[in-house]
Amino acid sequence: MEYIVEGTTISAAEWLDGYWQPSPAFRAQEKRRLQLRQATPHLNSAQQATHPRNDLKTRPPPLRIHGPLPRMSPDAIHIVGRPKPPVDLTKPPHWLLYEALLNAVSLPDLPPASRDKVRVHPTNNTFNLSVRESVRAQAYLRITSLQIGVLTVEFQVYAPPPDDEFSGIVFNAYGSFTDAEILKDLQESNPTMPVIGTDQPRTLHHALRLFTTMNLLSRRLDSPLLLLPKSRSMLYLPQECVSDLQQPPTRIGNSVCRDTSPDLTLCKNVTRATWENTGLLVGSNHNILAITIQTSLNKKPKPTAHITDCPKYRQLREEQASNTITDINEWIASLQEHVQVTICEVKLPPTCPQPTLTSSTCGTHTLSSCAGGAGRMTTRTYTATSKR
Repeated sequence: MEYIVEGTTISAAEWLDGYWQPSPAFRAQEKRRLQLRQATPHLNSAQQATHPRNDLKTRPPPLRIHGPLPRMSPDAIHIVGRPKPPVDLTKPPHWLLYEALLNAVSLPDLPPASRDKVRVHPTNNTFNLSVRESVRAQAYLRITSLQIGVLTVEFQVYAPPPDDEFSGIVFNAYGSFTDAEILKDLQESNPTMPVIGTDQPRTLHHALRLFTTMNLLSRRLDSPLLLLPKSRSMLYLPQECVSDLQQPPTRIGNSVCRDTSPDLTLCKNVTRATWENTGLLVGSNHNILAITIQTSLNKKPKPTAHITDCPKYRQLREEQASNTITDINEWIASLQEHVQVTICEVKLPPTCPQPTLTSSTCGTHTLSSCAGGAGRMTTRTYTATSKR
């Protein structure tokens, strides 16, 4: 029978005799383990006394991600209202804001099918109003303040440009004119182009941006703005742009912005430039525009054939060259001089292929005849030989 003592297997005789002793290595290992078990509680208590305890706090609930807002009708007139004071429009219900709008313009409510739609943007803190009648839209644009419950809030109401708008610059506009006067002049000068609205930037006092649904407008006035080099280049560049109203919008909209065409492509020193919306995206919401310009092939220079007259070269070498070579440099110079004297240059027509290294002297006359025939065909002068 065998016994296991302190991890070691011994026989019954060794167990009964009492002479068996464990190995020194095993005793030293057990001694170290005992010391570690006794020192661990003291070390843990010392660490807890020196280091403060950091209690983990619960994570706050994640913010609710709003889904994409439904797109408004593209046929309706869109109006945007922005509150001037710091008021959160997401707090009051939509029906209360809709009643405040109707009370401000003194208009009756419509049936649900044709009712004006109100939508509040959760991030921009603005309301979007979709109106189908232009009379009601003009009334909403005159709103300056709304009575929402017990609060009176001032608003800035404006109509954004439509989906098919084009943004342009009125060239050479007088800075002394007001926005109303320039808008009236534009409407009278361009009766076939409906002008949606105008906006005069404060940084450029002599320029006016406008929005139309047809094309870019231009005026024939004078302005001190042309004296500035940077402003002059900014005004002259859009004059060369090509507008194609049949192309789809170049920028893809989202829940708060519709599809528009804000991209402008400029060309210089080209003729018949056209552009096309490819509809391809490369990690952006702007489509890739393909520009097509008319080009012509470069006029290739006529090739020249350099052919050496070998019999003439051999005859020249026999007459002038010596039989012995005294200086290698003089001998190479004489060879090059004789080659230059006996070379024949022939102008080839563009359709004639380049001569190869295997051309012989018999091809010199052929190439000359080819070049002469091409010249006669170009100038329409025929000889008796060419007619036959």
